[in-house]
Amino acid sequence: MSDEKAAKSNKKTRKGKSYGDSHVDTFHFIAYLPWRDGTVYELNGFANGPVPVGSFSVDSGMTWIDAVHPRLVEKMARLGGIRSNMLALVQGKYEAANDDLELLKRRKAALERRMGDNFRTKVCFH
Repeated sequence: MSDEKAAKSNKKTRKGKSYGDSHVDTFHFIAYLPWRDGTVYELNGFANGPVPVGSFSVDSGMTWIDAVHPRLVEKMARLGGIRSNMLALVQGKYEAANDDLELLKRRKAALERRMGDNFRTKVCFH
């Protein structure tokens, strides 16, 4: 093999994702995003744009996770589930409880304002 051909074979190739003599693993992330209208979109760098994958209705008790579950199962089966990892970005329990507490405090303050200065005489505390 000539020196020129050997140099070309050692250069990085995009399709084979190999660099020289070593193989480099590549990572590809796909995100699922629930939207206000009840549609779940797949955000995939290999697609031309957001792809709708399902819909959900909070009124029916369905969550966006229920809507995307069949898509995840199908994708993991096709890719060989063992090579798939799943990450979720969710609100922590502390943050959710703190948000609920702040909402209750605001509601209490609004009720106290509506009842006036002598609200404690109007409310029976046990």
